[in-house]
Amino acid sequence: MGESILLVNLVIALLAGLVGAIIAVRLGQSIILGFIVAGIFIGPFTPG
Repeated sequence: MGESILLVNLVIALLAGLVGAIIAVRLGQSIILGFIVAGIFIGPFTPG
């Protein structure tokens, strides 16, 4: 059971990074900026 939760969290993190990178590239920014913004949005200390 614990492995499936870990796998789901990993997939969510990878998809968020991919989406952030795509948005950053379309805005003319670096891919790394997209990864950082995605990490901020899915991080454990994000309000909301």
